Amino acid sequence: MIAAAGDAIWDDKKACGRSYYVKCIGSTNKAPETCKEGEVAVLIVDRCHKCPATINLSQAAFMEIADPSAGKIMINYEL
Repeated sequence: MIAAAGDAIWDDKKACGRSYYVKCIGSTNKAPETCKEGEVAVLIVDRCHKCPATINLSQAAFMEIADPSAGKIMINYEL
């Protein structure tokens, strides 16, 4: 499972290769039942220039923690 880091996480390329545990905590569009139980471990492999303070999950990683129809979700993450 892979992801791209936003500027706040990127840390001048130091985030590349780090693993984060990501959990869905809600929908940004108020869709009901967006989140799935549990979390997903992702490896940062790129920088997301359009994501100033978050993580852009691969489709496979996103589908592990949320309904794909949600589009964008709110997350918690930790190393």
